[in-house]
Amino acid sequence: MANTLSLYRTVKRLGIPDERIILMLADDMACNARNKYPAQVFNNENHKLNLYGDNVEVDYRGYEVTVENFLRVLTGRHEAAVPRSKRLLSDEGSHILLYMTGHGGDEFLKFQDSEELQSHDLADAIQGVADNGGHLPSCHTLLSG
Repeated sequence: MANTLSLYRTVKRLGIPDERIILMLADDMACNARNKYPAQVFNNENHKLNLYGDNVEVDYRGYEVTVENFLRVLTGRHEAAVPRSKRLLSDEGSHILLYMTGHGGDEFLKFQDSEELQSHDLADAIQGVADNGGHLPSCHTLLSG
């Protein structure tokens, strides 16, 4: 979570607005009983910068951070009720930064310690986008942690 929030902070400082960032967080650290600093997340031991501050706009959190939702965001295959703010509204001219961090292994990344995103599923989703002329359903950043 700290890695994702660090990159989130960096891209915002570079001028990318929240409207162009889709942030997915397990959101299990700030309120974890083992966290000595409730409602705070730090990326180093000096604890000078709380990364989980007031200007963090989380689009998908907790139970919403699933392999299915991640692939839906990437491919644009949403249910009609999903708001525009949770969609990757890009086109063939867009540049996408996809940042994923967490636990995993050879050819998989864990989601919420209950699901795994397999490398071939991610590759298939990206290939599907490429086969569709690069149309991802404006420059967006998708951060998942």
